Amino acid sequence: MTIADTDTNSVPGASAVEAIFRSHSTVAIMANSPALDLGAVMRELPEDTLFVFFTHCEKVLHSPFERSALLVHRMRTERISMNDDDRLETSRSFFAPGALEGEVGVFVSLDTQSIEGPRENRTPVEFPVIDCDVLFAPFYTAGHRPSSGFALALWLIDRVPETTVVLCGFTGVRDGVFRMSDNHDWTLEQTLLRVFYRSEQLIRFEGRDGALGSVTRIAKAFPEFRPAEIALVAMEVLNERTSALDRMVAHLLSVWRGAFTIQNWIRPRRRTNKF
Repeated sequence: MTIADTDTNSVPGASAVEAIFRSHSTVAIMANSPALDLGAVMRELPEDTLFVFFTHCEKVLHSPFERSALLVHRMRTERISMNDDDRLETSRSFFAPGALEGEVGVFVSLDTQSIEGPRENRTPVEFPVIDCDVLFAPFYTAGHRPSSGFALALWLIDRVPETTVVLCGFTGVRDGVFRMSDNHDWTLEQTLLRVFYRSEQLIRFEGRDGALGSVTRIAKAFPEFRPAEIALVAMEVLNERTSALDRMVAHLLSVWRGAFTIQNWIRPRRRTNKF
């Protein structure tokens, strides 16, 4: 099934998108991150998995992707500019013929002030747009916008709860390779995602050895301890380590300041002695 099959007379809406997701037992949401191990994900997930990629997927796809896929674009309006169109076309080129089942726009926290260019130079999109605003207004940090992957994951939990949703490459950690937007509240997102991981409403993929967090691994190995107790102890350990690191950094800064002061005192004297 493809999005085009669900409605031939008009641009399909959220119900058509839901039908696509329901036609697959597993949905893998693929982050544009160097942490994504595409080969491992493809080997370990079922054959009927729907792989969801985002605009700029060329960051993680280096050859045409041949399995069932959906391409998601972040939308600020129901229209796109010529620059957007070129960007979308680049992303589409990384899928083999017939692999791409459709495209979807994710509409989150629209800020009309951020829309660049006159409206008459923008054309309507030709794919359905999911409006996720209602999900995030009650709790998301003011002044920030949910990331597209986070928004889609929570939308799937709400609208297609029977589907197994696997998040691949979602770390919320700066990697120094790809730009990481400060518009998103990564701490809030990672906190909520881990709550959903532990409630098994979402699955985090990091390969066989790293799929589970330390608290979950300890709880499985030592069932006599409750996960909540382990988490509290882990927080205490983390606080102690952070405090120790702060003291070390403060000491290094004090040493550096002293060396810098001496260096500044010596340099003028050296210049004076040359004449």
